[in-house]
Amino acid sequence: MNPQVEKFIKLPFYKRFLIVFVVLLSIASAFYFFVFVPKMDEYKGLVKKSEALQSEIVQKKSIADNLARFRDEYDKMQQRLDESLKELPNDKELPELLTSIAAIAKQNQLEVKKFQPGGEVAKGFYAEVPVALTLTGRYLDIGKFFFDISEMPRIVTVGNIKMKTVGGQAAGPVLISVDCQATTYRFLSAGENPPPAKK
Repeated sequence: MNPQVEKFIKLPFYKRFLIVFVVLLSIASAFYFFVFVPKMDEYKGLVKKSEALQSEIVQKKSIADNLARFRDEYDKMQQRLDESLKELPNDKELPELLTSIAAIAKQNQLEVKKFQPGGEVAKGFYAEVPVALTLTGRYLDIGKFFFDISEMPRIVTVGNIKMKTVGGQAAGPVLISVDCQATTYRFLSAGENPPPAKK
């Protein structure tokens, strides 16, 4: 028999028990710290990852279930955006809009004495484009001009209105001269700076 084993057997019971207990405790501690704890951490990490994936699956399933509704909402929002952009022209459409204002004045038999676009004034995502106007015509024609301006699909406001009679001939109709400022607006693209005001 092995002398070490013989020596161990000859020890008193409590010493043998203590040695076996220490050896088993050492094995158990090594197993706990080097095998169990890392595997437990790995398991917790996998559980968290699984919960995150389950949550993502539920969220994406909800989106997939409501995809038709989201598409309808997107289409409606796109339509609203297109309608809003019609009211705020971009740079390319601005000359056409200004020409339309002059054409409306002529359609209402008004004489355009002054048509002077001013410099743009930036106001966040849009810019104001003022146009100084001097018109001469009959009172009703001037009223119709203002009405037609209000019916335009683009946003155009008229302010600083000053009226006075001109001519004063008893035989002909009374003509009125109107000084006013028509202001239209245009959409500023991201990062765009409006040109400086003209002097």
